[in-house]
Amino acid sequence: MNCLDLSMHRNNNNLQLGIYRKPTQTDTILHFTSNLPLEDKLVTYTFYINRMLLTPLTEQARQQEWKTICTKARNNGF
Repeated sequence: MNCLDLSMHRNNNNLQLGIYRKPTQTDTILHFTSNLPLEDKLVTYTFYINRMLLTPLTEQARQQEWKTICTKARNNGF
């Protein structure tokens, strides 16, 4: 079941959470070369990292989320 930005899976008596993204989601975020203050550019990544750290994810899901964040950063010039 997907709710807001979480994906919830129930296996036997366990509940596993993951980060959910719509299939139409793109990796487009503010590009590093855009004409905005650095703080405005970094706030999105700060949110992504905090969400990854504060959501009770499995180690595998946490590693996958970190790879996704790094890929988004690379694709946007960081």
